[in-house]
Amino acid sequence: MPYLALAKTFQQIEEISGRLKITETLCNYFRSVIVLSPEDLLQSVYLCLNKIAPAYEGVELGIGDGVLIKALAEATGKALT
Repeated sequence: MPYLALAKTFQQIEEISGRLKITETLCNYFRSVIVLSPEDLLQSVYLCLNKIAPAYEGVELGIGDGVLIKALAEATGKALT
């Protein structure tokens, strides 16, 4: 499943305020993953949990929060607040 699909799902969720609608949107994304590329389901779940692997594997990116925030701000053109 392309990362773009997950990014678009996150973008849709960002614009929604209702918890049930957020759940429905994420559920629809997971259904699509199951149908189109079931081997990507686990990775999609980890990304939704803001992780890249299970906690017991101890995998870390080694990138600090500040660097990530600055990079995201620069990439999106948003100002740091």
